[in-house]
Amino acid sequence: MRVGGPEVNMNLKRLYVISVVILIPMFLSIHPAFSQARKEVAVSYQGYIESVLPGPKMISVNETPVYLSFDTKLFDVKGGTLRITDLKPGMFAQIEGVQKTNGVYARKISIRTPNKKWR
Repeated sequence: MRVGGPEVNMNLKRLYVISVVILIPMFLSIHPAFSQARKEVAVSYQGYIESVLPGPKMISVNETPVYLSFDTKLFDVKGGTLRITDLKPGMFAQIEGVQKTNGVYARKISIRTPNKKWR
């Protein structure tokens, strides 16, 4: 009498493959050393625009790169809308966005005068 024929070996191989396929991604997603997920931190700050790069749609404020996207809202002192081409070095800006490792991704930029309180 033979115990463990070809069917048993095949079932063990399938069980092993399924275990590996399920467990490895689970460990990679849970363990922080392997996870690529980073928390996004909302930021709000103000400062003078130092440079404007329309190609990559980026400005520099307080030596921090601020990236703009098609979702970024731009407003002038009176609340009217602006385009990136309207932004100039020397303007005082209120930035609201998300801090990431390579800079701030702006959601809203409001041009202000430095002595007025921003909303």
